[in-house]
Amino acid sequence: MINKTNFEKLKDECGEWASWALWTAPDRGKPLNCKENIGDLDLFDDDSCLEQLKPEYVLLGLNWSRKTEKKSWSNFHDPLPKSQDYKLRYALKGTCLWGAYITDIKKNFVKLNSGQVTINEDDYEALKRELKLLASSTNIPLTIIALGNKVFEYIQTRQDDLNKSFEGCRIKKLTHYSAYISMQKYKEKVEKFFQDS
Repeated sequence: MINKTNFEKLKDECGEWASWALWTAPDRGKPLNCKENIGDLDLFDDDSCLEQLKPEYVLLGLNWSRKTEKKSWSNFHDPLPKSQDYKLRYALKGTCLWGAYITDIKKNFVKLNSGQVTINEDDYEALKRELKLLASSTNIPLTIIALGNKVFEYIQTRQDDLNKSFEGCRIKKLTHYSAYISMQKYKEKVEKFFQDS
């Protein structure tokens, strides 16, 4: 859970590129694995969402794969047909990561091919400032879940520094949701992730 003051501060400072692992369900009768309502951001206007947010968990991506609307919390809620964000909704529903904070290391940088993305010191320092703001809203140590190999390998090189800044910080790796894998297989990987953690 996060209080309204911290939520609004995060929204003002980070909402353009970050979000929360919370999505509106598809309309009644539609399966959770469809793309319907994936881009609905109205749920963040309702204070009841604050009870579902878990700032102690951070899902960490690399960068934007495509430009999205410049609305607060719209990243990871892309309604466009090519988007894979609906896989996250499907896989995370019912897990302890439902309500986790989601952000990218590289802010406001669009590139589909992760091999063409270079992370620099400024990117890391911006991430650290964001994590400090997030950590100030919880008494529970942060758990950073790196989405994909590149993010995991990079963030591991910063483990010592992260531990100095965020006592008890843990780093884990999860397959990226845009991997060439069915939704059901991805959900199984997420479930196995919790069994192995």
